[in-house]
Amino acid sequence: DPSRILLLTFSRRAAVEMTRRAQTLVSRHAKGGKRLSWAGTFHSVANRLLRLHAPEVGLTPEFTLLDRSDAADLLDVVRTELGLAKRDRRFPKKATCLSIYSRVVNAQLPLEDCLRETFPWCQREAVELRAVLAAPLEPQLMVEVPGFLLSDAALGAQLQERVTGGLSLVLNGRVPEDAPTVLWSLFGHVTVDRAHVRDPLPPGLGGQPLKRLFIGADGPVLSAGALKAGFTAVVGWPVGEPPTGDSKPKPVPAGVATVVDLMQRVDREEPAEKLEAVVKNDPTLAFRLMRYLNSPGFGLSVEISSFRHALMILGYQRLKRWLALLVTSAIDDPDLKPLMHLAVRRGLLMEEIARPGGDDTLRNELFICGVFSTLDRMLAQPFERLLKSIPVQASVAAALGEESGPCAPFLALAKAVEQESAYDIRAGAEALMLTVGAVNRALVKSLVHAHSLSAG
Repeated sequence: DPSRILLLTFSRRAAVEMTRRAQTLVSRHAKGGKRLSWAGTFHSVANRLLRLHAPEVGLTPEFTLLDRSDAADLLDVVRTELGLAKRDRRFPKKATCLSIYSRVVNAQLPLEDCLRETFPWCQREAVELRAVLAAPLEPQLMVEVPGFLLSDAALGAQLQERVTGGLSLVLNGRVPEDAPTVLWSLFGHVTVDRAHVRDPLPPGLGGQPLKRLFIGADGPVLSAGALKAGFTAVVGWPVGEPPTGDSKPKPVPAGVATVVDLMQRVDREEPAEKLEAVVKNDPTLAFRLMRYLNSPGFGLSVEISSFRHALMILGYQRLKRWLALLVTSAIDDPDLKPLMHLAVRRGLLMEEIARPGGDDTLRNELFICGVFSTLDRMLAQPFERLLKSIPVQASVAAALGEESGPCAPFLALAKAVEQESAYDIRAGAEALMLTVGAVNRALVKSLVHAHSLSAG
């Protein structure tokens, strides 16, 4: 049983090659097309295990890992913004700030006691250090507060002060019975897992009902169910497990086959009248394409009125990438809508990461690869089988079926971002010779673009 095999290595690149070779051997000897479930880097497998068993160790499955270097960089940003990096008297560097912060948190000591006992040379900087550790957050961010902390009266006063200053709070986890009820009014949102969906909630900020954020969704069906049940949002990027050879496959919808056929015709640059004839056979497809092209996110200065008009304005290659969006929307299953939105976000992120390279052809391929990358879960078919009925260009097929080729490292990095794996994000960025900051900027731009597309 391949699911009982554990393969671990250090770097992401080595993990990809190790998994590829092992999967080849398994495919020769195991029936049913079973895949290796537990293969990867030490960090990625440990991260997955922690998410699977998060409640047992007092975490939520959507926890975020911030490694030591990331934490130090974050404190360095705050240190610089407060003007403490450049001054006549030397201020503790980022590594020292992080050590002080860790000591204060882990030993549960007041800052002054920590400095006096462990960092006496930093005592004269106590006021500035407190400013670093209590730096204000950007207004669009929310802070998640564990419920068990609400019994701390001093913390309650601090929270009240920060909310008055405009900070948004999210309540997470069970609240002690001795916690003052008034503290509930400081929160606008609350995280709720499957076991406590029906628990009554007191009023939140401004006397309004608390907005519920669902945590612990393990796949698109549960995500869609939570949204139908009135949850404001689902925390995380729940894609579910990839299908195996034993999964019950769903038939490829006729609409998907039509779009793929149209994409191939566009790739061959067939005359506009032939392409229009294909579109006219499926009015729904034409309507969806016009809706996407005329959405605010597309940013065209003129309204597209027909397929021929779209071809004239966009050209063959740009039109092809947007046809890829219709593949996911052609799968008419409301429970898969979260997965469809994820596919679009993934495609936009992958092409945004590649934008500085200036290779428009690669960017188009990356977008199509990202949009197609969730089809295996949508249709419950492994890509090895699915790609036989949905032909795609070689670079996309290599990334989806074999985790190889020019698109593969971009897809791996996008998945690492979705899993919030700091180690894998850093490794993926380094493999593409990018900084983590560049990846963050690409993520923000892609999310804004995805939001404007959905608004259309």
